Amino acid sequence: MLFFKKKTVTEEKPAEGTEPAAEETKETPVLSAAPEPAPERAETVAAGASFAAEKDRSQLAEILGVTDAELKSEFILTKIRKLTAKIEYVFLKPDATERELSSAAEEMKKYGFGKLCVLPSQVGFVKKRLPENVTVTTVVGYPFGPDSFSSALAAVRDLVKAGAGEIGYVPDVFRLKNGDLYDFRRRLIKLCGASKKRLRIVLEPARLDQKVLKKLAGAIDRAPLKGVSLSSGYFPAEASSQLAAYKNDAKGNFSVTVYTERGTAEELTRLFAAGADMIATDKAAAIALELAAVNSATFD
Repeated sequence: MLFFKKKTVTEEKPAEGTEPAAEETKETPVLSAAPEPAPERAETVAAGASFAAEKDRSQLAEILGVTDAELKSEFILTKIRKLTAKIEYVFLKPDATERELSSAAEEMKKYGFGKLCVLPSQVGFVKKRLPENVTVTTVVGYPFGPDSFSSALAAVRDLVKAGAGEIGYVPDVFRLKNGDLYDFRRRLIKLCGASKKRLRIVLEPARLDQKVLKKLAGAIDRAPLKGVSLSSGYFPAEASSQLAAYKNDAKGNFSVTVYTERGTAEELTRLFAAGADMIATDKAAAIALELAAVNSATFD
């Protein structure tokens, strides 16, 4: 696996009789012994240069269940695919064309992502272009959760018929902050029933103060949810700190998906190490290519 190490290079001392030049110290990247990447992938390798710290390399090896030496082996692509299977490719583009959706489905198959998230009206189209075992996810109430309960309930039932494998429900933040959480939990359980155990709740910690988030974590603790999604949404924040805050307050053993806007393998490793079960991102392809580039692998 290609990882960068730092080496201090000092210019040679000038010959006698000449004016001494200022000593310059540079940080020069030195690659471990491995085949150089093809020229067309050089840009991707440069993007992966940040994924270089020894601790990140060790964490990735641990997550993949391999040794550092095995990261350099010819079977690395199989190992990488085990990691990309834990990525949810988020493609929430309201004005997407059929060609763009078909392209997203092809990327899904090429890189082996675990899930593809599209808007409700696009579920049926995408579902026909993916293998039966691939999970197509979607969201109700996106992005701000303003839907009434009756419209959310109807949408959930329609999406089950359309073949959605998972349905993310974005609750109304106004009601969460100012309403009765007991009433919210009662409605949430009804939505879970209508979803046939496919519902996961989408929380945005950046929108909720710690006190509300703690109460909410308690309210959903025993709801029959498929899982919980943490999203920074339109308020970018440190995803790993959001995850830590949620885990500190939650008692349930829900599967936790964390959305991140930082499309790097380094961030992926950090979130898995912090306890995320899945990573959701619209930069899934960039992460997959970075993982392949720093390992001299190819998805072709």
